[in-house]
Amino acid sequence: MKKRQFLWSFVPTLTKPSNTYTLLRFNPRFITFLICLGLSCLFWFVATFGKFYNSTLRFPIEYRNFPESKVIVNRLPNKLAVDIEATGFSILWYKFKSVLQPIVVDLKEMKTTAVEENAYVTLLTNSESIAGQLGTSIKLIKISPDTIRIRLSKKMEKDLPVKFVHHIELATGFEFTDSIRISPDVVHVKGPESLLKNLQFFPTQDLKIKHLDEPKAREIGLYLAEDSLHLIQTNPVVFKYNLPVSKFAKLVIAQPQIKGLNFATGWGPSLVNPLTLELYGPVSMINQLDKTKIYLVADFAKRLNKRRIKLEVVGLPNSVQVLNKNNLIVDFNSVMQ
Repeated sequence: MKKRQFLWSFVPTLTKPSNTYTLLRFNPRFITFLICLGLSCLFWFVATFGKFYNSTLRFPIEYRNFPESKVIVNRLPNKLAVDIEATGFSILWYKFKSVLQPIVVDLKEMKTTAVEENAYVTLLTNSESIAGQLGTSIKLIKISPDTIRIRLSKKMEKDLPVKFVHHIELATGFEFTDSIRISPDVVHVKGPESLLKNLQFFPTQDLKIKHLDEPKAREIGLYLAEDSLHLIQTNPVVFKYNLPVSKFAKLVIAQPQIKGLNFATGWGPSLVNPLTLELYGPVSMINQLDKTKIYLVADFAKRLNKRRIKLEVVGLPNSVQVLNKNNLIVDFNSVMQ
C-alpha cells in the first residue's frame, strides 16, 4: 500500500504543465526515483552480463606461409566458426565489433596424404594457438571446420600468345584500313601446371561492338574463368587494342596511263580493249589520290603468251585496293611509240 502511494505521489506533478527545470527542482522524490532506477538497471546489467555464456562467433581466416614450389588449386574456407564460452561482456564486445581480427592459419602445419596432390591442416591440433589469438577471456570449445582440405599442383611459368577475342560489326560503308592489333601480343603467366600445361594461347575478354564508325584504341583485360581467377597471375594485366576504321569510297579511272617495260626499243603496249580501273579505299586516301601518278605497267618479260599480259598497278597506297583485278589480264599488241 505504501509503495503504491509512493508511485502515485508523482502523478499530480507530472500531469501539471511544467518545464523540465521546474520538474527537477520541485520534485526531489522524482530525482531519487530516477537514481534508483538507473542503479537497478546497472546492477542488473552487471549481474546478467557478468555470467558465462556459450556462443558461436565467425572469424575471417588469414593464411600464411604458402608453399613456394606448389599452388593451392581449390578454394580455401574464408570463415571459421568458433564455439566459445565467455562472459556476456566479452561476447557483446565481439558481437558489436564491425571487423573481427582474422585468425591466422599457418600452412607450414600442412600435411600431405598418400596422394601427393592432396594435403590438409588439422585445426584441432592448433587449438592452443587459435585460443591464444582469441585472448585469455575466452574459452575455446569447438572449431568448424576442424580440418582444411587442400589440393596442390606444381607451379609453372610460361609465355603465351594473346588471342584478341572480338565480335565487331562495321557501320555501312566503313572498313578496316589495317589489321586489328593488340599490344603486347605475348603474356607471361604463372599458375598451376594442371591449368597451364595444355594452354596454347591466352584469350582476352570478348569485345563486342555494333555499327563501328570510327577508329578505337582502348585497353582490355584477359579472360579468366571464374574457378581459375584466383590461381593465375599474368604480366602484364592490361593490353591495348587498335581498331583502324575509316569510311570507304570508290574511285573509277577511265583509260589509265600504261607504261611498257622490257619491250623492244621504240615499241610499247597497246590494249585491244579499253580498260577502266576501279579503286576502293578510305575516303581520306581516295580524296588525296593524284590520278596522274597512278599508272599501269605492262612487263613484256612477264607476258602470259604472245598476245596476253598481266598489268601491274603502280602508285597506290597500301590501304587502297583494286576492285577489278581480274580485268588486269588483257590482250595487247606491240606498237611503235
